Amino acid sequence: MAKDVKGPYLLICVCKFDTFFIDSNFILANAQVAKGFPIVYCSDGFCELAGFARTEVMQKSCSCKFLYGAETNEQTTLEIEMSLEEKSEFKGEIMFYKKNGTSFWCLLDIIPIKNEKGDVVLFLASFKDITDMKVKIEKEDKKE
Repeated sequence: MAKDVKGPYLLICVCKFDTFFIDSNFILANAQVAKGFPIVYCSDGFCELAGFARTEVMQKSCSCKFLYGAETNEQTTLEIEMSLEEKSEFKGEIMFYKKNGTSFWCLLDIIPIKNEKGDVVLFLASFKDITDMKVKIEKEDKKE
């Protein structure tokens, strides 16, 4: 079953996403391994954003618990877990933490990817740092 995400199919996905999401921060995870949905690819942008080397990220759960910290909203983490279990889309804002402990606001998009049979075989998770936007909004709210 897991063979559907190995070899050429995974390579094609990585090439397409690396080209389409140039300068983007994303991971691909195996949706057919229910225990944690392990990361099978992470972009250079993701490694730079999170401060982790690719080898530190590979095979970790795509729920990205390794980025959770004191201010990470528990309800949002439960929603992420549920969307992964249900193999459904997720979009939301969450506070993550880099390897060095620095927090950042992230717009997280998780998209299930289906093979030609219609089975969800991969998850694409895209990470956009929205810290500057959140700080700006917070400052504007304080002025009012």
